[in-house]
Amino acid sequence: MDKKKLRSIERPEKKESYYELIKDINPVYIADAERRDEILIINFFRVTKKIEICPEFRTFIIKDDYITQDLTTEKTKWKTGTISYLCNGWSGYPRCWWSTTNVVIASGENVIKNSIAEFTGKTVKNDLALDIVAEYQESILKNRLKAKHKKETDVIDEQMSKFGKLPDDYQKFIEDELFADDNYIFYSRAKRKAYCSKCKNEIDIDEDGYLSDSNGIHNNGHKIKHNELAICPYCKTEESARSINMSRNPLTKIRWSVIVQKSNTDVLVRYFRHIKDFKEDYKNASYDTREEFRTVHTDEGSKDYEYGEYKRTGNRRWIYQRDGGYGGYWSPSELVLPRSITIYNKDLDNTLAGTCMKYSSIGQYLINISNSNTFKFAWIIDQYLNFYRKNKWIEQIVKCGFVKLAHELMNEYRLKNVITGGKTICQTLDIKKSDFKILRKQKNVCYRDIEIMRYYRQIHNKDISEKDFTEIRTVCGQTEQYKSYVKFMRFSTLYKLKKYFTKKTEDMMISDYFDYIKWLEELGYDMRNEFNLYPKDFMKAHDEKSGEYIARQNKLLKEKVIKFNAMLRKMKKEITDDSPLNIKMNSLFIRLPHNLNELSKEGEQLHHCVGTYKDKVIKGETTIFFIRQQEIPDKSYYTLEWKNDHVEQCRGYRNSDMTPEVREFVNLFSKKMIQYIHKDDMKHKKTG
Repeated sequence: MDKKKLRSIERPEKKESYYELIKDINPVYIADAERRDEILIINFFRVTKKIEICPEFRTFIIKDDYITQDLTTEKTKWKTGTISYLCNGWSGYPRCWWSTTNVVIASGENVIKNSIAEFTGKTVKNDLALDIVAEYQESILKNRLKAKHKKETDVIDEQMSKFGKLPDDYQKFIEDELFADDNYIFYSRAKRKAYCSKCKNEIDIDEDGYLSDSNGIHNNGHKIKHNELAICPYCKTEESARSINMSRNPLTKIRWSVIVQKSNTDVLVRYFRHIKDFKEDYKNASYDTREEFRTVHTDEGSKDYEYGEYKRTGNRRWIYQRDGGYGGYWSPSELVLPRSITIYNKDLDNTLAGTCMKYSSIGQYLINISNSNTFKFAWIIDQYLNFYRKNKWIEQIVKCGFVKLAHELMNEYRLKNVITGGKTICQTLDIKKSDFKILRKQKNVCYRDIEIMRYYRQIHNKDISEKDFTEIRTVCGQTEQYKSYVKFMRFSTLYKLKKYFTKKTEDMMISDYFDYIKWLEELGYDMRNEFNLYPKDFMKAHDEKSGEYIARQNKLLKEKVIKFNAMLRKMKKEITDDSPLNIKMNSLFIRLPHNLNELSKEGEQLHHCVGTYKDKVIKGETTIFFIRQQEIPDKSYYTLEWKNDHVEQCRGYRNSDMTPEVREFVNLFSKKMIQYIHKDDMKHKKTG
């Protein structure tokens, strides 16, 4: 519709005759209608509680379209709601609460009916003009929504057209491979017959209840019994025995499969849910196969689809996979989401030849990550392809045989973004060629191996030897424990250490030993003396050195506290007149602590954690100030932390936030503090 043309139409005005209409009844709206060329105009006037009539909105209707103008504002404002929505106070439920009884048509009722009849090309049957308008607008909304939906579904259908037929042997793959282990031996003791659903052979049962093949009795150690394992004498498979006379309702198995195909350069991943059911005929199990999920991989990205209801329209078709997936509070059954997946493709790398993923090496990755083509993580193919698209270097790692390392880099959060990639594998992993040669000889290379090599070079300033690497790799237990072994190699050999550990395993923990070595080094003992490194009575030596270390730490802390308190006293003497510590406002002032212990007292009085900031204050990482009231200067009020040229936090009793007066004072202090810190810079600028 031409909004500029509609805007130029003069606004409606109320008529005195409208007041006559509301004498006997109490309507919410009064409406009138007129026709201008091809446009039907319906004006709505609100009747207020004070019996005032004010124009509220007007609706312009043409064939297959409408729009509404808000008349309550001078500035033109457009609305798309129907009159059943706009005239309804319960706008959340327009169709449920809509009623024409609260609207009186002052004039133009036949104009409305004739116009709608003209627009629809149908005879108007409804006697209520506004209901006719409401129905017409609803039909327009449905057509708009249908067109909007079609625009989206056309894009989906274009992508779905890339998916072709399944291979001819896919059903054979389902029966022979996917459900290979989902079989039973059905039997009837009365008929002395059994049937193996795997090899499809009839089996005799002798009078004692044992299975027998055509050559005689096959004794598997026990008689056949319902729900117990039995061995088929023909295919030698161990299967669960089920009596034919028992209910077979629960005998359904659910499996999921995935097949990877291609469409030009795009990669198509298809997920199928399969159900094998013995309920109707145990000799001929039925198979139900449904494709539930699809993914299209391109050079630019990937898009996931699922088969489901489209936007609550009742239409089941391919749709975009729901945002957020199926996690959260709902854990769906295996009928909805796969728990594990079996891959149809035997040679994925060959399948992807000529596609955007031709160099991904996903086939090599999957072969080495599992001994079979079944995976517990159902979305493993999509995960790898999406990771490869953003991190091409994963191909280098997989081709070198470091599959466990590749798996770690994709799945462990701590390793996110630790590798940026390079032209060669050594550049990618940030290792030397000598390191790479060592890694190629190892099995199950992981990221900790890379960390060992890097850390060894950092500590010893040389490349690690293959012997030392193998030793450290073997003895390391916890994730970070390799650092302790590497550091220890500055003083002795791993051979001697392992020998010592072998003797002392029952008396000591390895973590306790490395704590002991750390104390020796910090206390200044001779680290080349094996008497110190390998004490005969480890626990006695451990306790002695622990006491020495604690005493030394306490002494150092005491010295730091004395120096810090002296620095505080010096700072107070050097406070100048223009110092921020001299400002007073709202009966408040600010000061430094008298000594370090005052932080603990402040925390105790205000019930917050400033007492734990002692170490940070001593190291100069932060500064603590006390805000006091002038009337009671010795009572704790607010504590302020100044860090990196700004107020980090300011807390009162039980971590309460600042009052308006305190906030105003803190803002002034912050401003003065910045000026005071940078006053020398300002002088230099003025001089320049």
